[in-house]
Amino acid sequence: MSADAEPVSRLIFLTGVNSTTSMSVNAVRMVESQPRPLRCVSFSGYPPPSMAVYVGSRDVSTEFQLSRSVSLTSRRPGLRHINVHSERSTDQLDVTSDDDGSVMKCVATVAGLKPTVALIQLHVDCESPSLCELIALTLHKLIATKNSASKHFSLWHTIMNKFVIIQCPKCPCKT
Repeated sequence: MSADAEPVSRLIFLTGVNSTTSMSVNAVRMVESQPRPLRCVSFSGYPPPSMAVYVGSRDVSTEFQLSRSVSLTSRRPGLRHINVHSERSTDQLDVTSDDDGSVMKCVATVAGLKPTVALIQLHVDCESPSLCELIALTLHKLIATKNSASKHFSLWHTIMNKFVIIQCPKCPCKT
């Protein structure tokens, strides 16, 4: 350990974009394609720590802004303390259903010291189904329960199937 190095005293994930709307979390529930704010905040650490953010093994640090503030405080005359506050933040974290169940990791590293790590679990829900997806789901349920030999049902099935194929090219989540 370097004589002048000071370890990170605390590393946390916060939801929200500022201190008044933020909450410390160990898991976060998100909806795919609906970005939301997330911050990783480091307290202390000198020299100021480098910070990296990962979703699973994917480095997403570039999606987060890095900011730092350094101040000097004095509790006793002649004795000063360096306060370092480092943060990686985004107001547009966007994840997909493939990220569901992933561990998100924030790593703060002070040169010459062991890294400090904060972890949260990601729970990613599919975006709300569109009208097309609801029609497709209904169609598939009807196919499973109706007698497809019925002339009217067969015609309806053909028309609806073409509608679904034309209007619903992509479903948001894997099934």
